[in-house]
Parts: sequence; C-alpha cells; structure tokens
Amino acid sequence: PGSRVAGKAKAIIKTLQGSINGALINVLVRSEPSGANIFVNERSGGMIGVTPFTLKLMPGSHAVIVDMKGFEVQTRQVSIAKDSVRELFFQLYPTEQMGALKFMISERDADVMVDKRRIGRSPVREELRLPNGAHDVLVMKPGYTTWRSKVNIAAGQTNTVQIDLLPEKALASSSEGGSD
Repeated sequence: PGSRVAGKAKAIIKTLQGSINGALINVLVRSEPSGANIFVNERSGGMIGVTPFTLKLMPGSHAVIVDMKGFEVQTRQVSIAKDSVRELFFQLYPTEQMGALKFMISERDADVMVDKRRIGRSPVREELRLPNGAHDVLVMKPGYTTWRSKVNIAAGQTNTVQIDLLPEKALASSSEGGSD
C-alpha cells in the first residue's frame, strides 16, 4: 500500500472494470408465477436472483435456468449480443401437470420444432417435458416431406411419437403414374 506500483495496479483495475461494465448487457428475466430462482450456466455457480430480475451478462452463449419449488425446472439457451433480445419470459408449470414426449425419427439431422420452438436436430435423445394438452410438432429435413401433427400429452405419462420422413422424390414419382 502506498507504493507507486499499487497506485498503477488500482488504476489498471479501475480501467478494466469500466470496460467490463461497458460490455455487460442487461437482460430482464420474468416468470409466471414470479418468485422463481435464477441461475446462469449451472446451479453450482449459485442463485443469481429471483424473478423478476435484471441480469447483467457478457455477450456470448448462456444457459438461463429458472427453478421454483413445485414447478418444472426450465432451462433456455440464449445468445447475448449488443442487438439481442433483452427479455426472457418463462411460463412455469406445476410438476403434476407435466408429461413427456419422446421422438423416434427415421432420419438423422432433421429439425424438430414443438409449439413453434426449435428443440434441436434428430436424433432427439432426451424426453421433452411439456405441460399436458395438445402440442404442434413439426419435423423437417431438406429433400424430405415435412411431418406435422398435433400430439396430446397426458400429465404423468410419456408419449412416444414415431416419425417416418419420406423422400420428396419417392412421393413425386408415385403420384405421377396412372393419371393419363
């Protein structure tokens, strides 16, 4: 303390803190019901706040986890950039109102969407937890016909859906014959 080196170190630290604070992006996290615990990237890092809460995040990819006793835990992967969405909303569902959806898809690398939200690409290895009721499922892959259906989820049960994607060329050739 009191040395010229300590003074320079403090000045450097202050400059770095200023540049980090300038890079942080505010992201409002809300939930219904409110009062859910918020974690970023993993639970072991500790709870960051309780909804509604404004997170200060560095640009990049983050997993935002929202958890409330008696409700299904929700995790959302978000990419934060200067021009990205600055608000996340989580609809929490009581655990006893949840069911699961399991996918069996004939083709690899097909895009899978449920209720207009991208789930990922096939194969989807984990069961998808969903509130009971009807859900719109869409599976698509270039060169194949799009598969679309409403799937009903019952609370406490797992619904397995078998999806056979058909090549577009096979459909086109089978519909061409016999129309003369």
